[in-house]
Amino acid sequence: MSETHALDGELRPLWIRRRDLDEAGWTRLYEIAMTVLMNYRPRELAGLPEDRDVYVLEFFQDKVFRLDSLARCDHVGALRLYYQRYLRDLLRSKQARESREVADQHDPENESPPPLGESSAVVDSDRDPFTELAEAGLLPSAVAASASAWLVASEEWVPIEEALSALSSYRADRADRAAPVWHF
Repeated sequence: MSETHALDGELRPLWIRRRDLDEAGWTRLYEIAMTVLMNYRPRELAGLPEDRDVYVLEFFQDKVFRLDSLARCDHVGALRLYYQRYLRDLLRSKQARESREVADQHDPENESPPPLGESSAVVDSDRDPFTELAEAGLLPSAVAASASAWLVASEEWVPIEEALSALSSYRADRADRAAPVWHF
């Protein structure tokens, strides 16, 4: 068990009364958090791109201001632990984003959008789409009528989203695989 920190006595009552703090109370809680966390260097910071002060401020805004949290903060060590867990969550989120990165596959010089009303599947298929429909036991006119009825009955945004989706699929299918990776 660690020694009692000089700020523990102030931190505990301020944390408990967060819902009812006045400006002076919030200011003091902020000062305590900044003093403690700016002097704390958890190893998780090495994996994050921003400076420490950015994460300390975001932690205060995201976690300390969060009044619905039932977490207790009885001492400085607990504050450090909450901050370290917050940084770990940021790291996991960053790693998840990086694992979902998509190569930029858009090359405007070598492509043109498909004609309106023609999906990327029709453009890319080596097989005749009418043959595929017949093999599935569907009449092209019935499929077209069903699709049109669905679009007409859909909300206003649906046809736009479908058009954008078709365009994205078209571009992805025509992409150059050696394209650079964009980080979002």
